Amino acid sequence: MVNSRLLKRLLSLVAIVMFALVVVWVTYLSADDNEPEGTHPKPVSALPRQVTAGDGTVSLFADYAHAKDDQITLYLVNKTKSAMSFPAQDGDLYIKLERQLPDRDWERAQTHAYSWCGNSYHSVDLKPNEFIALKGIYKKTGKAGVVRYRSFENLSLISNSGQGFVDEAQVLAARVDDMSKRHVP
Repeated sequence: MVNSRLLKRLLSLVAIVMFALVVVWVTYLSADDNEPEGTHPKPVSALPRQVTAGDGTVSLFADYAHAKDDQITLYLVNKTKSAMSFPAQDGDLYIKLERQLPDRDWERAQTHAYSWCGNSYHSVDLKPNEFIALKGIYKKTGKAGVVRYRSFENLSLISNSGQGFVDEAQVLAARVDDMSKRHVP
């Protein structure tokens, strides 16, 4: 026989958990600003002067001149006549830092972990003549060299290159992380 006091406590706990789940569900599904910062498209007419993007292309521009606080602004620009959709995970469009090797080849220098939660995956849409400004990592210490940014899950987008630093521990970790397993030659 079940103790009625224990049953009441259990039902109260279940009710509290269900209420919390409903609050979370409603918050995430009804919020207009649920998109991660930076993924709100703007017209290309609002691009800063220093950003170059060719007509008829989708391009990625890294603004090395204005990098600060271990971050760089990356501009994803759609100057085509078609709408574009980019897969993303929690606002991350799979754009990662790369470094140039002595043989002039490139190596990913930023790790990635895929989410176990299906709600993490979404897409970011850009209409013709729109752009989004994203934040990328840009270290102020580490091994100096030529760096760039590259998308790994969508169009083969590669940014302009510039001088930067990479963390050797991140390079080593990127060689064996989940993303590296998806891109085995």
